[in-house]
Amino acid sequence: MKKKVSILVALVMLLTTFAVPISAYGKEQKVQAYAFHEHYFISTEDYEEDEIRLDMNESIQLYLNYATEVDNQQFNSLSEVSPDWYWESANPDIVKISEDGMASYVSEGIAKILVNDEKGMEQASINLLAGDVEAKKYSITRVNGEFQKNPYEYNGDDEEMLYAQIDVGETINLKIDSNRDSDQIVQTDWEWDSSDYDEEMIQLGEPTEEGIAIKGIADGVVTIYAYNNYYDGYTSDITLYVGDACSYYVADMEEKATGWRYMDIGESLTLGVLTVPTKNVEAAKWEWYIEENVTYPGEVSLKNNTLTALTQGDVSIGAAHPDIVGERNSLELQIGYDDYWGADADYRLYPQNRTAKLRDWYGLEDPGVKVTVPVTITVNADYCFRPGTYTVTAIGKGAICNSRTKSVVVPNTVTTIEDYGVGYERVYDDNGDDRYLKIAGFTIYGYSDTSAAAKYAAKNGIKYVNLASNPVVKKNAAITAKSFIKTYGNKPFSLGAKANSGGKLTYKSSSTKVATVSSTGRVTLKGPGKATITITAAATANYNGATKRVTITVKPKKITGLKVKKGKKRMTVSWKRDKKATGYQITYAQNKKFKKGKKTITISKNKTIKRTVKKLKARKTYYVKVRAYKKVGKTKIYGAYSGTKKVKVR
Repeated sequence: MKKKVSILVALVMLLTTFAVPISAYGKEQKVQAYAFHEHYFISTEDYEEDEIRLDMNESIQLYLNYATEVDNQQFNSLSEVSPDWYWESANPDIVKISEDGMASYVSEGIAKILVNDEKGMEQASINLLAGDVEAKKYSITRVNGEFQKNPYEYNGDDEEMLYAQIDVGETINLKIDSNRDSDQIVQTDWEWDSSDYDEEMIQLGEPTEEGIAIKGIADGVVTIYAYNNYYDGYTSDITLYVGDACSYYVADMEEKATGWRYMDIGESLTLGVLTVPTKNVEAAKWEWYIEENVTYPGEVSLKNNTLTALTQGDVSIGAAHPDIVGERNSLELQIGYDDYWGADADYRLYPQNRTAKLRDWYGLEDPGVKVTVPVTITVNADYCFRPGTYTVTAIGKGAICNSRTKSVVVPNTVTTIEDYGVGYERVYDDNGDDRYLKIAGFTIYGYSDTSAAAKYAAKNGIKYVNLASNPVVKKNAAITAKSFIKTYGNKPFSLGAKANSGGKLTYKSSSTKVATVSSTGRVTLKGPGKATITITAAATANYNGATKRVTITVKPKKITGLKVKKGKKRMTVSWKRDKKATGYQITYAQNKKFKKGKKTITISKNKTIKRTVKKLKARKTYYVKVRAYKKVGKTKIYGAYSGTKKVKVR
């Protein structure tokens, strides 16, 4: 297997000698020498990767890259392989490689892919993870001793945050470890950094073959992490508590709930504080206060450390103590409401009176579709903090506002329809603000001339039809089936549909690119998006035929390979491409709960897997996560967020 490689070396030769800075032109020109480093690497794009994931039965194109690093700035270029160089798989029983670098799945495992020169010497290599193989992970370990676990904090891998406590003046020795091939780690290849940018609380030593020594200077809480620029390896964060410092968490002491908690209106809880490491302080000195950092504020009664929820909304509770030094973590309360994203619609739930408001209907199929608002919805504990059956009593602003919708059936349980709730199309003006245009020929169906639907139709000049009941000779068959929300990559599953009539069931999928369905109702996922499965029950002697539609919503896979590089008032975010997605969404903020300074960036092109975020605040820490989305009509279906990365910009 031989492939040709040609390398553009003219630029490299110039860079290895001398270069004239651009800023020198027009002025006295000075020759400046640069620190220089070069190497080859294998990847799927033009940036370096530690490992590459290869799904079952997948094939991916690999490329040989040439990297030139000048003064810690790396310049990459795709290279063709010279006539005497060739691709090779060290494990062809797991992954096979073609002459032009096309890698194909054979079986599950880890395969090493190489590019060798004319002498058979390895010039570049990379591991391919074929199938369901755990990715290589790097971690920070103590040279002597063990870390402790913080039960109230989690890292990007959803594992408890590790921490160590040292005294002022004490030194702790750390090193890089891995879940695979840890004996091949070169400690001096790794750069160490911390949230203590000015080294006011700790002092980082120089990396050695044994790792790094970190000395405590002053009381404080510091996050430590390390990265490897040669192949973009990153560790999870660890926390150092120096001196008397700690992290403290406002908590519901009965449930030991920290970070976030749901509350019913009228419910009370006893506040307390949990500390890591454990600190014994006088409880009476804690001062409790309500923070003003929420967009949907609720009301509470706060007397000493007893809190009672009064109205719907969000409340953030903080605390302070004169004898505590460290990092405060507030308790976020969500009071009296919940949000439920079903297969067809988005509802706001009100557990106090078991009612629901329809906020967004996205289960649209064909032009002219008739949307029927349900009388009730039943939510299980997987989707709701207060599971049960909720009566739909309201339709929110712009809830059903797609030009493809031509009619809506509104039950009498609905007593409120907000402005532009139905019968309008939502568009955006030049400023990005919402505008609503009435849909021509729209019809609202209801069951009374005095219903909310009838009044809304009259107010908005929309046709209204009062549905009359008609006697039937046969009973109407009922099909029992539910919609599903899945993630691409999940195993096939059964719809479990049943008809009370005993009539034969048949199935049809509206989009076989998203999901296929067998004659027995078994669904196989083919890609992210939405597919409507139409289930038909044949008529019988005593029952009419019946049809039921369920929606299979397939979310994109969770983004992997997230990397963040810091720069001067900027950061560069990159991730592994999801070929099945439409685009990506980057979310970043200045705290780990994504409450402070939260911003999002939408990437509309599938092949764009790197973005530089500019105009950041110098010397500030940012938390970053990425998720993929699939666009269906005007609706975006989002996958799960990647793990969170933290970076402190220069």
